[in-house]
Amino acid sequence: MQRAGSITTEDVTADGPTVVLSATGISKRFGGITALSDVSLDLRPGEVHALMGENGAGKSTLMKILSGVYTDYEGTVAID
Repeated sequence: MQRAGSITTEDVTADGPTVVLSATGISKRFGGITALSDVSLDLRPGEVHALMGENGAGKSTLMKILSGVYTDYEGTVAID
């Protein structure tokens, strides 16, 4: 039996666990306001992350980009 979120040998490469979500150079503007500027991250199985910041820092905007709600942004998002 495997716990949810645990890493199996199939998930591991020579360089470490496989990246399941990669975001590179994410930038988003709303009119003249820059909400995100050149954000990059890689997520791997079994990792735990927290997205923290002040009001208006771009947390919700980043999550909407990663989930596909916003499609008009700069950069790339790859989900394996």
